[in-house]
Formats: sequence, C-alpha cells, structure tokens
Amino acid sequence: RVLYLEEPFYRYCIDRDGSSSNSGKALEYACREFQELVKEEQGSQDIGSDALRALYIRMSRSFLYSYPELDWEGGRENQETRALSYEWFRERLSWAVKARLISREEIGGEIWDRLCTLLVSERRYFDGIRSQGRNVIRKLGEERQYPVIIFGCGHHGFLAYRWLEKRKYSVVAFMDNNPELWGKTINGIAVRSPENIEALGDDTRYCVANALYHESIKKQILGKGVGEERIAILM
Repeated sequence: RVLYLEEPFYRYCIDRDGSSSNSGKALEYACREFQELVKEEQGSQDIGSDALRALYIRMSRSFLYSYPELDWEGGRENQETRALSYEWFRERLSWAVKARLISREEIGGEIWDRLCTLLVSERRYFDGIRSQGRNVIRKLGEERQYPVIIFGCGHHGFLAYRWLEKRKYSVVAFMDNNPELWGKTINGIAVRSPENIEALGDDTRYCVANALYHESIKKQILGKGVGEERIAILM
C-alpha cells in the first residue's frame, strides 16, 4: 500500500546494531536488491537516461558503503558470497563508468577516487582503509587517552562508533549540524550541537564520520579554534 504525503515525514536515519547494513552481510543484501532493479531496468521499455543514471549512481554508493563494515568487523560475510557479489558489482559499475552514467562530477571526487580503487582491487581498497585507520589512531591517541566526539550521526557515524568502541576509545558524544537530532541519543550517547565546540576543552578529539561533507565539517571545526592535530577523518 502506498500513501503520498505533501510534506516530508521520514528524513533522517539513525543507525542501530540490528539493521541489515550492520549484519555483516551488507554487500550481499545490496547485491540482491540491485540485481532485481537491473532486471526491471532491462525489461522496461520506458526507463529514461536520467532514471538509469540515478540507478547507477545509487548503486555505486551502496557498493562503496558496504565495504568499511566488511573490513572493520573482520569480514563476517561468507567469502564465496562476497566474491560473487563483488564481481557482479564490478562488472555492472565498470560498464556504467564506460557508458558515462557515473562520473567524478556526478558523485564527487572523494567517492569517485575510492570507487575507482575498489573497482580495480579489493586488496588495494582495504590497504587504503587500514592506512586511514592508522591515521585516525595517530590523531586520537591511545585508547581512553582523550575524550572523543563523533561528528556525524548517519551510517558512517554509527560505523565509526563501533570501530572506536572495539578499540576501547572513550566516545563521550555525537555531534551533528541537524538541530532535530540535538538532545537525542545513539546507543545511550547524547547528540550535541556544534555551537560550543570551543568550550569543550583542549583535550577533546574529534572524529569526522561523513563521506560527502567531511571536508566542510573539518573546516567548521577548525573555524572553532580546534587544531588540525585533534581532528581525524573516518569514513
């Protein structure tokens, strides 16, 4: 059943442990969904170029966002299923790149570079994630050495929380620019406004967890007087 509403109702997703994206089977589930969508697209006479482009842009992001979970949680997905899912995505998205349905301009430079790396080699992509993890640890210090605030409450924010929790960092708060989230909690941890960053003390460290806007968020934190050595990017 479908109901059309004039006003937006469901606008923001706060992640949770029981969600499908956190099941360890994110790539498999995404593959199943997009295989069905591609079948519908191939069997349709009416789909236009804009709809086709939108499908493959969404596919590329879903493919990419499935991977940090696989690496950070130790690869819980069945290896054979994972390999089949990876090959299907790589074939479809490589075709979409050649057909110019996906481009750097369409999905942004950072995501484009990561996608191109992943389409070439899983190993090279995971090496990049591990390098990023080492850089995060360098910025945040040893476990429980400093209080950590995660900036970003979406899927990446929740993955960052799990990654930091696994390494026994002291996450004291989430932070987000969306005022509708202020005062809410994620896994019992409060979501705060970024307005008073400068009053939080020189020992606080910030972990920016947002794939699309991490550079602008980093500039926002820097603008509050926080030194770059206290800001880590984790996507």
